[in-house]
Amino acid sequence: MFLVQAMAAERSLPYLVPAVLGFITIFFATGQLVGPFLAGSIIEHLGGVREAYIFAIFIFFTALILTCFVSEKEKVVLET
Repeated sequence: MFLVQAMAAERSLPYLVPAVLGFITIFFATGQLVGPFLAGSIIEHLGGVREAYIFAIFIFFTALILTCFVSEKEKVVLET
């Protein structure tokens, strides 16, 4: 999480850094809340831990493929 926060702070305008960090924290908190619930539901309803690991592997590779399509943009510096 700290690497994501550092990258976001580095790529955003200085006065937007607190808002960007708050926005990122909301997504991490949502994942921390939903992840265990989803894993528990998969384990309980689909048969076991193996299915939960397969689902986690699927999500990981989906995220890995999606990151290949993310384009980097240069930080815009406003002159005042």
